[in-house]
Amino acid sequence: MSTSTSNDPQPPKSPASDAVLDGRRRFLKAGAAASPLAFAIATRPAQATDHLCRQPSAFGSMHASGPGKEYASCTGRTPGYWKQDQHFSSWPAPYCPVTTSGLGATTATMFHQAGFQGSEFSGLTLLDVLGEQGNAGGYGALGRHIVAALLNAASGKTPVLSVMAVLTIWNDFVATGRYEPTAGVYWDAEKIVAYLKSTMPL
Repeated sequence: MSTSTSNDPQPPKSPASDAVLDGRRRFLKAGAAASPLAFAIATRPAQATDHLCRQPSAFGSMHASGPGKEYASCTGRTPGYWKQDQHFSSWPAPYCPVTTSGLGATTATMFHQAGFQGSEFSGLTLLDVLGEQGNAGGYGALGRHIVAALLNAASGKTPVLSVMAVLTIWNDFVATGRYEPTAGVYWDAEKIVAYLKSTMPL
């Protein structure tokens, strides 16, 4: 069997193959130049302000509408955050988690004192309701998430929800058994909880 040597004649290169090689070289050079930027974008750490959320009226179409339709950045905290005593100092005025005495005494804010209506959680403080148990479809889950939503709104963490909007969600639900974020769309407790969670990435 013969082997090829440097003296063996080589087939002539076609103009088409030269064009392909030139194109590949240009592509590789462009990729090498762009790679630091691409790498920086791909490895940029996610920030809390990157969590985008929507007003209740737009939430139902969130997944169908695709990217680019986000309303605002939300940095809401979960019920678990607000009920921890090390975070009591983060509670926004005029809400107080516990009653204290002495200098700078405070009185714990009652659930209904905050503007929530209905007979649920009667005699309980906001902090009590944050500790309520129950799944997403029950009053316990809705109660603790609505209180967290109230504190988030009062803290300016959820531009899509004002304090009044949070109260309206709860008060409409307890009055009618549902909440209507937009005409003809009705949410039960589970859907309300799902929406409120979408504003609480932290």
